Amino acid sequence: MKRKKANNINELASYEAYLNDLFVAAVSNQGSVTKSVNEVLLDIALSYGRTVDDAKEDVKRILNVRGAVYVLLKSASATSKNNNNNS
Repeated sequence: MKRKKANNINELASYEAYLNDLFVAAVSNQGSVTKSVNEVLLDIALSYGRTVDDAKEDVKRILNVRGAVYVLLKSASATSKNNNNNS
């Protein structure tokens, strides 16, 4: 994994904790009337001292990961349902 370094995020552990916070927010946040999930995540990324461009890239990656996790969960659910029907 290539080490990223920007503003207040100087250590890999800090960067991983930051990405974990973004991921948790992405999964648990549905947005609101005034802000989309994307905007909420961007605010979180900026609060960690990320530049706007880096924050946008981080948010894009986290939302892609969230989408992949949802696909995996849907697939696992379908497999489990099929296994239960065959029993």
